Amino acid sequence: MNALENFIRELICSVKQNPSFEEIRFIDSYGLQPAAKPAQGITAVVEMAGFDSDIKLNIRLIGGNNISGSQLGYTAVELAAALKEADTLEYINGVLLSETKYDKKATSFYRDIKLSVVSDAGGLDSFRRVSLSLNGQTLGGVTAFMWQENRDSVSLYEFHRGEPYAVINSKMCYEVVIELNFLPNISTNKGFVLKAEYESDTISFKNCVINKISSSVNAKGQIVYTLKIISNEKVTA
Repeated sequence: MNALENFIRELICSVKQNPSFEEIRFIDSYGLQPAAKPAQGITAVVEMAGFDSDIKLNIRLIGGNNISGSQLGYTAVELAAALKEADTLEYINGVLLSETKYDKKATSFYRDIKLSVVSDAGGLDSFRRVSLSLNGQTLGGVTAFMWQENRDSVSLYEFHRGEPYAVINSKMCYEVVIELNFLPNISTNKGFVLKAEYESDTISFKNCVINKISSSVNAKGQIVYTLKIISNEKVTA
């Protein structure tokens, strides 16, 4: 994922040079917890997820006390266009904007920008030829593979104060979702290793635990199993 991470980092650094966006605060994925509402200005929460055929880059803009819904919506449109323009390598093959919405709990407007990034363009990784293994045993029947970084946070509040005075970030964890045609008969005791190999790159998720196993029926009437795994360590080789 190094090539992709560098691409996204350079993309954001490029748009940050635009005076229209230099005051926007870009932060990493907030995982399972909502990002704190900024007192002033706009916060852009960046979340990256990898799929078998492409990468999804999701950016949520959250407005502060001085940002109206129309202002946030207009900024999102401008930022989406700037991101696409800054993509000189043409890795972004789709841009989707949500409606501007209001979060009653956070008392703020927000809007999502969803970008589809081609995974097999240039030096980016290709998930279409991914090979997965659990504790060294190959995992067959895989139809989709996705992972994302999550960081839980705890907000500290004073009595009768709306905004947190501090946010404590916990250790990074990794959430892996795998879709399969059948469930594997492989031992997955606590602390197992999930390895993903594609082309010349390898990602190992260590100290894994199974968070959830579910099943559904697809449009062809076939049963699809979804395996959700949580890991606290990722090693790239």
